[in-house]
Amino acid sequence: MRLHKVTPLIRSELLSKRIDANVFLKMDFLQPSGSFKIRGIGRSVSEAVERGGAREIVSSSGGNAGLAASYAAMKHRVPITVVVPETTKEHVIGLLDSYGANVLVHGSEWDSANEHATRLAKNRNAFMIHPFEGEATEIGHSSVVKEISNQMSSRPDVIVTVCGGGGLLAGIIRGVRDEGWSEDVDIVACETEGAASLTAAVQAKDLVTLPAITSIATSLGSKTVSRSVLDHVLHGKENVSTYVSTDRVALQGCAELLRTDRILVEPACGITIGYLLENSESLRSKDIVVEICGGSGMSVPLFLDYCKQHDIPLL
Repeated sequence: MRLHKVTPLIRSELLSKRIDANVFLKMDFLQPSGSFKIRGIGRSVSEAVERGGAREIVSSSGGNAGLAASYAAMKHRVPITVVVPETTKEHVIGLLDSYGANVLVHGSEWDSANEHATRLAKNRNAFMIHPFEGEATEIGHSSVVKEISNQMSSRPDVIVTVCGGGGLLAGIIRGVRDEGWSEDVDIVACETEGAASLTAAVQAKDLVTLPAITSIATSLGSKTVSRSVLDHVLHGKENVSTYVSTDRVALQGCAELLRTDRILVEPACGITIGYLLENSESLRSKDIVVEICGGSGMSVPLFLDYCKQHDIPLL
């Protein structure tokens, strides 16, 4: 069962004008679970149930992966337990509950929640859905590039995305390779300060575990990036670079996207628009696809509170 939708790719007229380039938005916030996560996690859950005979699912997530796993489990009519860290917002827990998930809160960050979920799955003989690891998840996420290829008359110059644990980035790298774009399309992986585990690992040329996640972009909050995505970045033929900026820049990106295209996303997604705004000179005249990965970790009251805290103008 394929659970993700083919999402629109639209040209943002105002963003294109703002940075003097052709900016296309891949609208994955329109996925049924609210983010790109359903592409890969939906595939993983479907394979676990349809091929592996899984009768119960366990997942760990600060929000979006758990929502995707819960949506998929609901569609397959199997029970699911999602272990979330203490930083998970109440409205996200409410969404998980609405999909029928049993929600357990454990640990101060995702890494602790994941350790607990892994033990729980083993004790229950349930199928563990990792939020970003696994070949099925990577293949599922690669579908976004196939769609972009079908929706554009020619390849883009740049694909701008984000990296938390690395599942989406690994999928995009795989998709670029599958399309034969490895030498022609630049991939930019965006992170925020306090959650930049990929950039730290690239600089060290080995996995680095951050001491803590201090960014408000909690959906990027994996203290250690996936080994597989690091190997892709360090040893693959694809042109991958990283970009790190502040929470304030991420929020400015959220505010700009709301102003130009009436889309409200969380800071973990807004950092991609922040990248455009901070790098407009080098992007001039290029065809740019921005993965609007979405995320359910943002609400209107929370957005307004963040903007007040960081002195972000709304108009």
